[in-house]
Amino acid sequence: MSDDRDLGRDIRYVRDVVEHADAPTGPAGIYLFWAAATLVGFALIDLRPDSVGTYWMVVFPVGWLFSGWLARRHSKSLGQADNRLCRQHAVHWLIMFGFVGLAALLPARGLIPWQSLGPTVLLSVSLAYILAALHLDRRLVWPGLLMVGGYVVLLFEPAFSWTIVGAMVAAGLVASSLVGRRGGPSHAPAA
Repeated sequence: MSDDRDLGRDIRYVRDVVEHADAPTGPAGIYLFWAAATLVGFALIDLRPDSVGTYWMVVFPVGWLFSGWLARRHSKSLGQADNRLCRQHAVHWLIMFGFVGLAALLPARGLIPWQSLGPTVLLSVSLAYILAALHLDRRLVWPGLLMVGGYVVLLFEPAFSWTIVGAMVAAGLVASSLVGRRGGPSHAPAA
């Protein structure tokens, strides 16, 4: 009888550990890729505004696929693949991209001036990052909050304001990549 109780207690202990264990940290390469993409993409707004739309239309889907591939490869190498979490990431970032596309219809239809699109998109993307930090990967909170701070910077329109914001966000993404390397708990990001 005592053995049955001990076995039951041991099983409950293992189940509790498994249920409360944090998911594996994602590879730093995802954060570093998006840091570089953000820095370049935001600087383009100041330096070559005519190429920004094309840049993001290429970089987002390629980066999304690359991030998913890196995350899946990383989780498989740890033996901790979580298809549900991968789908959540994929859908989250696809929804964000879809809403950015819908926001682009505002100036196209003459409802807002074109120069308002960038800050509107930045605010939307910052919300996507902060929500991802709440539900998917807490390391995304700092880049998300830095985007909100960048939105405030844009309101004062300093010279090279988008480059400044890009550097802020890139720094937040690089810092977030280091948190995972130190073993901080989080989930593997896909974008």
